[in-house]
Amino acid sequence: MKKFSGLVLIFSTLLLTSCWIQPQSENYELLDDTYYFYDYDAMKSVTVPLINDTFTDWHYGKSKFDKRYKEYYGNIDANEDNLSVIEENGFSYAVKINTSSKTVSLNDSRNTVIQNKYIWITNSQGVGTVFFKN
Repeated sequence: MKKFSGLVLIFSTLLLTSCWIQPQSENYELLDDTYYFYDYDAMKSVTVPLINDTFTDWHYGKSKFDKRYKEYYGNIDANEDNLSVIEENGFSYAVKINTSSKTVSLNDSRNTVIQNKYIWITNSQGVGTVFFKN
């Protein structure tokens, strides 16, 4: 019985330490399909789980998100609708989650078109960044 209890304790510890649990921030406003944030940390705490849920084979944590956000920064124009709400209300970030029903193109030489789900981040400086999978 002691061996069984010990094994249960060991496996429970491994299971809990292998899971990454990201707390959701309450420091945002949700308008239609877009989340609006006043700061980067609040945006990240909500966006990382959204990315992991939307693209189920991606497993982003805080540091991986930071790295990818820097890597993809400016890969799409700012969402003009979101940018106007940011400017009018003093937000710092907008995160739009949607499925492309129209042509949404990246700022690249290949003219890549997003055809499926995407997460489009626009910041108050007018820079757009999009995460997607075609």
